[in-house]
Amino acid sequence: MEGWLPNGDSRRCRTRKEETNVDVTWEQSDGSPTYCEVKLSEADFGKATPDRRHREKLARTYAAALTDYVDATLLTPEVFFPNYQILRNVWLAAKNPAARVVFLLPRANQGLWKALNVVLAQVSESLGMRITVTAIEDVVKALESSPAVPADLRWHAHMIQEKYVIPTSPT
Repeated sequence: MEGWLPNGDSRRCRTRKEETNVDVTWEQSDGSPTYCEVKLSEADFGKATPDRRHREKLARTYAAALTDYVDATLLTPEVFFPNYQILRNVWLAAKNPAARVVFLLPRANQGLWKALNVVLAQVSESLGMRITVTAIEDVVKALESSPAVPADLRWHAHMIQEKYVIPTSPT
């Protein structure tokens, strides 16, 4: 996995200026950031209450960066706040033309996939090309089985597999 630098912290990290929480960040070899939202056991994406502080933040921070990239309905309080965590991650990519966002979701949690797909269907192609959605099972399997991955990372992938990935029944 050349070109990535883990943040070195197993806790959620914060982007500096806005203090938005993300699960993992890394820099590509060219210095461009990638933000990764990992859903292992959560039932859904985070929401926000449409209180005054959040409404001001929507108008002041998020709308300006997202306006050219998303359908206007996503920027209404009625739609934005129920999709807050998804749109915060999309915002991270929208505000930096070199940034990417990765969503890692369990295949079995169709509610997460559906909610994310509804939002991403309203994102411009230019931004959507910098957003990747992948099943956590595929990433863990690839990490666990690749001889190119260092042994300690393969071991961590194995532990994640055991703890978080629901085994599929043979067909």
